[in-house]
Amino acid sequence: MTPAELSETYLLALAVYREARGEAFIGKVAVADVIVERAWDSQDRWPDTIEGVILEPKQFSAFNHDDPNVFKYPERSTEDDRRTWDECVSAATVALKSGARGWANHYHTKSITPSWHDPDKVVGTIGSHVFLKL
Repeated sequence: MTPAELSETYLLALAVYREARGEAFIGKVAVADVIVERAWDSQDRWPDTIEGVILEPKQFSAFNHDDPNVFKYPERSTEDDRRTWDECVSAATVALKSGARGWANHYHTKSITPSWHDPDKVVGTIGSHVFLKL
Protein backbone atom coordinates (compact mmCIF):
# COMPACT_ATOMS: atom_id res chain seq x y z
CA MET A 1 0.00 0.00 0.00
CA THR A 2 1.35 3.42 -0.95
CA PRO A 3 1.57 6.26 1.59
CA ALA A 4 -1.34 8.00 -0.18
CA GLU A 5 -3.48 4.84 0.06
CA LEU A 6 -2.60 4.49 3.75
CA SER A 7 -3.55 8.11 4.37
CA GLU A 8 -6.87 7.69 2.52
CA THR A 9 -7.65 4.48 4.42
CA TYR A 10 -6.75 6.06 7.77
CA LEU A 11 -8.91 9.14 7.16
CA LEU A 12 -11.85 7.03 6.01
CA ALA A 13 -11.42 4.75 9.04
CA LEU A 14 -11.35 7.83 11.30
CA ALA A 15 -14.60 9.06 9.75
CA VAL A 16 -16.18 5.65 10.33
CA TYR A 17 -14.86 5.64 13.90
CA ARG A 18 -16.30 9.05 14.65
CA GLU A 19 -19.60 8.53 12.83
CA ALA A 20 -20.36 4.84 13.44
CA ARG A 21 -18.04 3.28 16.01
CA GLY A 22 -20.98 1.80 17.93
CA GLU A 23 -22.49 0.12 14.88
CA ALA A 24 -22.12 -3.48 13.74
CA PHE A 25 -19.53 -4.09 11.02
CA ILE A 26 -22.11 -3.86 8.23
CA GLY A 27 -23.15 -0.43 9.51
CA LYS A 28 -19.54 0.72 9.55
CA VAL A 29 -19.10 -0.45 5.95
CA ALA A 30 -22.30 1.33 4.90
CA VAL A 31 -21.07 4.64 6.35
CA ALA A 32 -17.73 4.20 4.56
CA ASP A 33 -19.60 3.34 1.35
CA VAL A 34 -21.45 6.68 1.44
CA ILE A 35 -18.14 8.54 1.54
CA VAL A 36 -16.64 6.44 -1.27
CA GLU A 37 -19.85 6.88 -3.30
CA ARG A 38 -19.51 10.65 -3.05
CA ALA A 39 -15.82 10.69 -3.93
CA TRP A 40 -16.42 8.57 -7.03
CA ASP A 41 -19.66 10.31 -8.08
CA SER A 42 -19.76 10.64 -11.87
CA GLN A 43 -21.88 13.79 -11.67
CA ASP A 44 -19.15 15.70 -9.77
CA ARG A 45 -21.51 16.81 -7.00
CA TRP A 46 -18.80 16.38 -4.34
CA PRO A 47 -15.01 16.59 -4.17
CA ASP A 48 -13.32 13.72 -6.00
CA THR A 49 -11.14 12.55 -3.11
CA ILE A 50 -11.94 10.80 0.14
CA GLU A 51 -10.26 13.65 2.03
CA GLY A 52 -12.22 16.28 0.12
CA VAL A 53 -15.54 14.56 0.79
CA ILE A 54 -14.88 14.01 4.50
CA LEU A 55 -13.54 17.48 5.15
CA GLU A 56 -16.12 19.35 3.08
CA PRO A 57 -17.77 21.77 5.53
CA LYS A 58 -21.00 20.67 7.20
CA GLN A 59 -21.14 17.26 5.49
CA PHE A 60 -20.10 14.86 8.25
CA SER A 61 -20.96 16.15 11.69
CA ALA A 62 -18.04 14.44 13.41
CA PHE A 63 -15.70 16.75 11.49
CA ASN A 64 -17.57 19.97 12.25
CA HIS A 65 -15.69 22.28 14.60
CA ASP A 66 -18.64 22.50 16.99
CA ASP A 67 -19.19 18.73 17.27
CA PRO A 68 -17.75 16.90 20.31
CA ASN A 69 -16.57 14.04 18.07
CA VAL A 70 -14.17 16.35 16.23
CA PHE A 71 -11.59 15.59 18.94
CA LYS A 72 -12.39 11.86 19.19
CA TYR A 73 -9.55 9.55 18.20
CA PRO A 74 -9.15 5.84 18.84
CA GLU A 75 -7.37 5.33 22.13
CA ARG A 76 -6.61 1.61 21.71
CA SER A 77 -6.08 1.43 25.48
CA THR A 78 -8.51 -1.44 25.91
CA GLU A 79 -9.36 -4.55 23.95
CA ASP A 80 -12.70 -2.97 22.98
CA ASP A 81 -10.97 0.16 21.67
CA ARG A 82 -8.54 -1.90 19.63
CA ARG A 83 -11.31 -4.11 18.23
CA THR A 84 -13.45 -1.12 17.32
CA TRP A 85 -10.60 0.67 15.55
CA ASP A 86 -9.60 -2.51 13.70
CA GLU A 87 -13.23 -2.89 12.52
CA CYS A 88 -13.23 0.72 11.30
CA VAL A 89 -10.03 0.15 9.33
CA SER A 90 -11.47 -3.07 7.89
CA ALA A 91 -14.71 -1.29 6.94
CA ALA A 92 -12.75 1.48 5.22
CA THR A 93 -10.67 -1.08 3.35
CA VAL A 94 -13.76 -3.00 2.20
CA ALA A 95 -15.44 0.19 0.97
CA LEU A 96 -12.35 1.40 -0.87
CA LYS A 97 -11.79 -1.95 -2.56
CA SER A 98 -15.46 -2.28 -3.54
CA GLY A 99 -15.69 1.20 -5.00
CA ALA A 100 -18.89 3.08 -5.69
CA ARG A 101 -21.84 0.73 -5.59
CA GLY A 102 -24.58 3.22 -6.43
CA TRP A 103 -26.43 2.43 -3.24
CA ALA A 104 -26.50 5.48 -0.94
CA ASN A 105 -24.85 8.87 -0.88
CA HIS A 106 -26.36 10.25 2.34
CA TYR A 107 -27.16 9.03 5.81
CA HIS A 108 -28.35 10.35 9.11
CA THR A 109 -29.14 8.86 12.47
CA LYS A 110 -32.66 7.75 13.24
CA SER A 111 -32.77 10.27 16.08
CA ILE A 112 -32.94 13.26 13.71
CA THR A 113 -34.75 14.20 10.53
CA PRO A 114 -32.62 16.70 8.62
CA SER A 115 -34.18 19.20 6.24
CA TRP A 116 -32.78 17.30 3.23
CA HIS A 117 -34.42 14.00 4.25
CA ASP A 118 -36.73 12.64 1.53
CA PRO A 119 -38.67 9.52 2.56
CA ASP A 120 -38.97 8.49 -1.10
CA LYS A 121 -35.16 8.34 -1.36
CA VAL A 122 -34.53 6.03 1.62
CA VAL A 123 -32.70 2.91 0.46
CA GLY A 124 -32.27 1.23 3.81
CA THR A 125 -31.72 1.38 7.53
CA ILE A 126 -28.79 -0.27 9.25
CA GLY A 127 -28.41 -0.01 12.99
CA SER A 128 -29.08 3.58 14.03
CA HIS A 129 -28.52 5.06 10.55
CA VAL A 130 -30.96 5.76 7.72
CA PHE A 131 -29.38 5.66 4.24
CA LEU A 132 -30.63 7.62 1.24
CA LYS A 133 -29.77 8.04 -2.42
CA LEU A 134 -30.36 11.70 -3.28
